[in-house]
Amino acid sequence: MFRVTNPNPVVPGTPCNIKGKVLALHGSADPVTPKPMMDAFEEELTKANVEWQVMMFGGAGPFLLRPDGRRWTTRYDEKLCRKSYMLMRDFFAETL
Repeated sequence: MFRVTNPNPVVPGTPCNIKGKVLALHGSADPVTPKPMMDAFEEELTKANVEWQVMMFGGAGPFLLRPDGRRWTTRYDEKLCRKSYMLMRDFFAETL
């Protein structure tokens, strides 16, 4: 998953029903999902016994491209975008 935007259940108290492994790639300065929300996300996955990994990019805001190659944000960071896609491909190679 890229750019975690709603890590907690939409309906409070709803149990996490994720069955697979999770890789979350996220910028620490992303204003949509600050650190406390990411902490809650990690706690939720842990309680559900999900195998998870979060890669937090320090000081980064949103930095990803849309599928058509255009930027999602004016704070686009090409280096972080390349690194995140490399991590995603490695995760898929190990998981799928």
